[in-house]
Amino acid sequence: MIKYNNSNINGWNYGTSNINKVYYNDSVCYQRLASGSPIDYSTEYLSIVAETDNVTVTLYGGVSSNRFQYSLDNGSTWSNLQIGQTSPSINEGEKIMFKASGLSVGGETGIGTIRPSAAAIVEGNIMSLLYGDNFGGQTVIPSNFNLRKLFSGATNITSAENLVIPATTVTKQCYSQMFQGCTNLTTAPKVIGSSAMTWSGDYCWSDMFNTCTSLINAPELPATTLGTQCYWYMFQRCTSLETAPVLPAITLNNQCYQGMFDSCSSLNYIKAMFTTAPSTTYTRGWVYGVAASGTFVKNSAATWTTSCSVSTYPCNWNVITESS
Repeated sequence: MIKYNNSNINGWNYGTSNINKVYYNDSVCYQRLASGSPIDYSTEYLSIVAETDNVTVTLYGGVSSNRFQYSLDNGSTWSNLQIGQTSPSINEGEKIMFKASGLSVGGETGIGTIRPSAAAIVEGNIMSLLYGDNFGGQTVIPSNFNLRKLFSGATNITSAENLVIPATTVTKQCYSQMFQGCTNLTTAPKVIGSSAMTWSGDYCWSDMFNTCTSLINAPELPATTLGTQCYWYMFQRCTSLETAPVLPAITLNNQCYQGMFDSCSSLNYIKAMFTTAPSTTYTRGWVYGVAASGTFVKNSAATWTTSCSVSTYPCNWNVITESS
């Protein structure tokens, strides 16, 4: 296996026998196949890719009636993986693909938690766990709690840069605590959500990266309309995060940003375009424990004059305005 690295891109990008080079465009990395086409990860099954030898994946939680399937040969054959079972091992550069459909949801345990035994990355379209082979183009999360805690506590996952999370219709806690406690995760999925979202429940992305203490690259969060508690404590204790994702929403919703950056002690840049006055109703404790100095970018159309606090904007930060 060949590894490629670029000093401007965080993390390694892995090649296999059918990949002949990696190229970069506008800070986005693509693996180019021998055919000349980049990989479209939205068409790939959810996969765990080993960064070392002898990596297995164990399925935890969920309910006993749930059945995952995995493939070690790029989807040619599939085998069942029951709750509590461990997959065969794979070596560096190899991957395990996963699919499932019609799984029951064990309440707040979701459909289950998968954890690799050693260093690995996660990539591909997460909808293959909800729609099986028919995951392409799917944008609806079917049930509450579906993907809650999917990788929770998976301390061996180092990157989710090429994980595709395409849903635009989301449900209660569907992604809640998804990566919570993934302490070696450095890079989140590139984009989570879209500008046009349908909110069918609260706490959708709550605690999603809570205690991801190595997280450097946060996802883009393009939603311009927000659901109730949608980003509740999403990045709490992400102590390596220095730059917050741009928050383009003009109008806030109840507790949407509550605790969002709580205890992100390295965070020194936030750009938030809301014109709604920040308050404990929307932003309670959202900048508690951030860096002592930094820059807060405020919408030039915002008329609010609220004083600095842990629930508004950080004290001792430089506040500048910018048009949305």
